[in-house]
Amino acid sequence: MSNTRIWDALSKTDPKHTKPFKRAGGFSGTATKPIWLIKRLTEQFGPAGSGWGMTKPEFEVVVAGDEILVFCTVGLWYSDGAVADNMVYGVGGDKVQGKNKYGPFTNDEAFKASYTDALSNAMKQIGMGADIHMGLFEDEKYVRETGREFANGNGAAPAYVGLFGGAAHTGTAPASGCWLWFAPLAGGGLTVTNTTAQ
Repeated sequence: MSNTRIWDALSKTDPKHTKPFKRAGGFSGTATKPIWLIKRLTEQFGPAGSGWGMTKPEFEVVVAGDEILVFCTVGLWYSDGAVADNMVYGVGGDKVQGKNKYGPFTNDEAFKASYTDALSNAMKQIGMGADIHMGLFEDEKYVRETGREFANGNGAAPAYVGLFGGAAHTGTAPASGCWLWFAPLAGGGLTVTNTTAQ
């Protein structure tokens, strides 16, 4: 079984579910719609609460001069075949109160934004949206090709296919059985990348 099987399944991002952003100081990047990330986890592991989920978020409020900051830490757990409740963590933050060129401001969405940020940062640990964080979205050719893959249905997560007496089952690998790991090809079709007996 490949050590990067989950990373490979989640690393590509559908460009139509992203948008560019700019922050103060000239920093710019690509943001992914949080609900699409949740959909990707559901495709890979099953429904939230059974195949994957999160711990109760922990918040910390920090006063820094004229600003009030909030930081959130959350654990993301997921079940991968025979191994249940793998756990990774993420930290996010936002400003509850601060100043901009228009004067003082308050942000009543800060706690929610810091939680969303923490959860998406936890998802990075298992490869979610890795192509963005590795700078691949700076290549227009890559973005076009990836967009075509998702449009053609080839950007979906690879699946386990188990063979039991000639019957096939697709989805997350169960606790036992002989499995073939299939990955989608850019031009369509599947290729066997690994085999495993559990």
